[in-house]
Amino acid sequence: MVAVAFSSIDAHRRYAFALQPDARVPGRWQSVPGDLPQPALALDSDADSTGVRYRWKLETRDATFGQAGGIDAEQLREFDLNALEASLLALGEVLMTFNRYEFQFDDLPREHPAHLDSPYSLWAEEATEGGCIGLVCFGNLHDFSPTSASNPCNPASPQYNYAACVPDLTYARWPLSQRPKIQKQSNDEVRRIYFVANKGYGTFDAVIGQDAEFISFVSLIRVGSGVPLVGPIEAGGSPYYNYCFRFDPTFYHPYLFIYSLQLLPDALMTHGMRTLTCPRASGRPAGRYRMYIHIAPTGLLDTPGYAANNIGSSGYLDWVNLH
Repeated sequence: MVAVAFSSIDAHRRYAFALQPDARVPGRWQSVPGDLPQPALALDSDADSTGVRYRWKLETRDATFGQAGGIDAEQLREFDLNALEASLLALGEVLMTFNRYEFQFDDLPREHPAHLDSPYSLWAEEATEGGCIGLVCFGNLHDFSPTSASNPCNPASPQYNYAACVPDLTYARWPLSQRPKIQKQSNDEVRRIYFVANKGYGTFDAVIGQDAEFISFVSLIRVGSGVPLVGPIEAGGSPYYNYCFRFDPTFYHPYLFIYSLQLLPDALMTHGMRTLTCPRASGRPAGRYRMYIHIAPTGLLDTPGYAANNIGSSGYLDWVNLH
């Protein structure tokens, strides 16, 4: 029996698996079901004089996450690893991918219209109560609510300062499940999802007919490049014309039929989820791509001077290979 524990401040979760060998299949390890609903974890490992080959599979109620690879004999000797220890090196990425998708709606506040419980919420124990890493803070650290008596954004507060209570639109980066994601549908289409966040201290309010601007622009950016295939200024022109980009309207929330948008301070809203078409026939080079995202691309929705955090991409390991 092997106990595997994983704790991630980034994912804000803690996990524990008990793996036991399968007597019928040499090199196979399978997780033992616990008292709470949890995904099933399995490892197939094969070792010989050349090294170790492994294949992880994490099965949930709705999806399967996997990772396969190998470590050669020289690396095993250098790091003094046995076959099982070497296979464990890839488990972190499997769990990170699981975090990206399993809890993307469970991590939303319960009052959020897109909130959806995960069957693994109780098993995935929160690893931290709150804290800050650099400029990134999480958890219930302070009372910044509009009703806080000392809050400068509370009209009843003696410290009330309307000018300081402005919205700051950006894309969510915390926790891991809320970051921009990209999925390959085919070599011509990708599916993306991201969350628009308000990190300011004022309420962002957009109503159809009044604020009919685009809240975001998405395209593709090659891994290792700093320039997207298409930017919001050249969108619709040469060389890709109507391919490889998409504008998302402010007031339209796909699938939830919401035709206005209000984001309170520190609130966020699901966006994206529709496909983006970028076929090879358009001239798009083959290669690895992340999702490129630009919040408030027209510069008319975000508070002036608060656009420094509006441009980004999907995570370091969140890319697709388009042939």
